[in-house]
Parts: sequence; C-alpha cells; structure tokens
Amino acid sequence: MTFMLSIKHFQGQEQLSIHLSGFNKDRNEDVKWFDQLIEPNKKIILEVLDGKETSSPKEIEKREESFIDKQKLETYLFLQKELKEKGLI
Repeated sequence: MTFMLSIKHFQGQEQLSIHLSGFNKDRNEDVKWFDQLIEPNKKIILEVLDGKETSSPKEIEKREESFIDKQKLETYLFLQKELKEKGLI
C-alpha cells in the first residue's frame, strides 16, 4: 500500500494531488483506491485502521510481464550508471 502526496509544477502553477494505491504481486495488478487533485486550503485527514477490513479499489489494472521486465531493466541501468559515476564499479 502506498500513500503519496505530491506537488507538480504544471503550466506555471503548483498542483497538489493525493494517491492511495498498491500492487498485488501475486496477480501482477496495480490497484488504486484514491487518486485526486486537492484544491488549496483543503484539510486532509488520514485515519489508519486495524487493516482487517478493506474497501474495494476503484481501479485495477493488469501489468503485462514485458512491462515489468522493462521497468526492472530501466531501474538496473539507472543504478548501474549511478555506481559508475561514483566510481564504485
């Protein structure tokens, strides 16, 4: 489960958004419960429950194996570049 609050600079303005999502590794699925832009001066209240009950996600998207392999390769190459730049490999 991932809870993310992000600020993006878009067309000269800041956009604040909030995301609540996860990844089901057994089923290769991205799962989203909440994904929304937040207006200025809004109050956000996050309540953490015991986790025994979950609500149904708003969106489930299947990841293809080729997509996962591509992400792993991109991460590997990025990390390899960082290590080379630091002279560690």
